[in-house]
Amino acid sequence: VDLFGSWQCDLWIPPRVEGGKVPKNEYGRWYIPTARHLPGGATHVREPGAAKAAQTLGLDFARAVVRWEVKGGRNVPIEEGIIVAEEHGEALGEAIAAQGDIEAERREERRYKQVLALWKRLGQHLVTRSAIDDMARGVYQDKK
Repeated sequence: VDLFGSWQCDLWIPPRVEGGKVPKNEYGRWYIPTARHLPGGATHVREPGAAKAAQTLGLDFARAVVRWEVKGGRNVPIEEGIIVAEEHGEALGEAIAAQGDIEAERREERRYKQVLALWKRLGQHLVTRSAIDDMARGVYQDKK
């Protein structure tokens, strides 16, 4: 007696990307526990910010679920990157690099403003301390 039908033992072949449309479930995700589960004609992009760049370019993508973990008694999907059509991979890589450059400029500008604020604060404290020292010595004059 056979336990399984021959059709049950065949390897599952994931659907292909057609017309730039990536297959996904109702949550906009695709489960890829191994590279074999990647849809045909698709590529897995793991760089941070890939989803934002794909959205900016207007590309169709699916969030890649690589495993499941139990947190608080619930099964939670762990996402790692996105899946896009292979023909969009190069454009997406360039967009991610450009986005990284913009983020670096923003971080540098933010840090510059923080440094200026700290120097301003130091200057204000020095002026206040000088005024308090003058008051202690009795040299303080009311400036108006």
